[in-house]
Amino acid sequence: MGWFVLILFLSIMGMFLIKTNTDKVKTTQEKEEAMHEAIKNVKEVANEKQQVAIEESIKAVKESARKEKEVAIEAAVKAAKEVANEKQQVAIEESIKAVKESARKEKEVAIEAAVKAVREEMLTNANDSTSTTTLNVEACRDMFKAQPNSGSVGELDLQETLQMCKQSQFLNACDDLKKFTGLTDDEFYQRLTRKGRFHFEGEHLFWNPSSVTELAWFYATSIDYLFSNAIHGVHEAPMKEVALKQYEPVLEYSSGIGNNVLYLAKKGIKVQYFGIGMAEYAFAQYRVWKYSLEDMVEFKKPFSAKTGYTFDPIHGPLPLDSSLGSIVAFDVLEHIPKYHVVVEAMVKSIRVGGIIVENSPFAPDEVEDEKEDLRVHVSNGGITMTEAMGPKMRMLRNIHGYSVWEKISE
Repeated sequence: MGWFVLILFLSIMGMFLIKTNTDKVKTTQEKEEAMHEAIKNVKEVANEKQQVAIEESIKAVKESARKEKEVAIEAAVKAAKEVANEKQQVAIEESIKAVKESARKEKEVAIEAAVKAVREEMLTNANDSTSTTTLNVEACRDMFKAQPNSGSVGELDLQETLQMCKQSQFLNACDDLKKFTGLTDDEFYQRLTRKGRFHFEGEHLFWNPSSVTELAWFYATSIDYLFSNAIHGVHEAPMKEVALKQYEPVLEYSSGIGNNVLYLAKKGIKVQYFGIGMAEYAFAQYRVWKYSLEDMVEFKKPFSAKTGYTFDPIHGPLPLDSSLGSIVAFDVLEHIPKYHVVVEAMVKSIRVGGIIVENSPFAPDEVEDEKEDLRVHVSNGGITMTEAMGPKMRMLRNIHGYSVWEKISE
């Protein structure tokens, strides 16, 4: 009995232990399954986050690539436009150059043909005792009328010109000139209004100066400029700048028919006249004598003992010793090739505190083929007026296009 009980007890305990172990195994399996499930969930979450991160990275890379592509496209388009603009600009400049060159060649051919035709006809007529060359010369001169696109004032209206002549700023110049020349009304007014061949640009084209010395001689001997300058009135605002005793003596460089000189002399200002035009020079002397202003006006010539009596429009009139109070230079420097050489001499000629008043409408374009600029209006040659005046001068003010420069140091 005792053994039976013991065996029963042991059986029950074995079954209990087996159940307990079974439960433990089951619990361990459940834990493992739960762990696997958790790991699986973690992996899935991690995969999802990784996928999102990857997608966001891909999206960011694509966006960056798109922007870089857009920037590259914009840069390429900009570069292409710049290249196209440069090519277009070059094409335009080449076209303009070609048109100018064509026009220049056509002009030269026309002039050569005209000269040749006139010479041949004159040679033929020279052998004909019954013929005269007067009409032939007139026909030749008619071919050299001022061109419509010459860049300056063309022919003038007679009635408007007559009204201008009556204005006070012209100081009776038209009537003085008519008496000085002795021409009839018709002869005089044809010249005064620059009709046909009586335009100074036509005269320039007719003589066609081929060097600086020939250009100077053209201005020295010009007749049409005498009439053209008769209607250059006094511009009182800039002239008032020098109409003061502190700026005596005043030198007007290229005085023309002397209107500005008469204006100053009548105000009691000592003034010096200079101009290379022989006809204008004689007419200005006539006017000074007519109005009894000889004591106020000194006439300067383009030659003197210091130039060896050789034509020199710089050293002839300009003392270069700081003795002048002021210089007036209206509408003259744009007629002078290498004008800055004259300006340098002007600066040397005025004293410290003295002034130069100038108006210089230079041609805006340079001559082609690096030729010498011998046009009626030359360019400034790339040298600005500030550069020409140099460090000893400063700009004081501009009065309706007329610049006033003061000398500040010696």
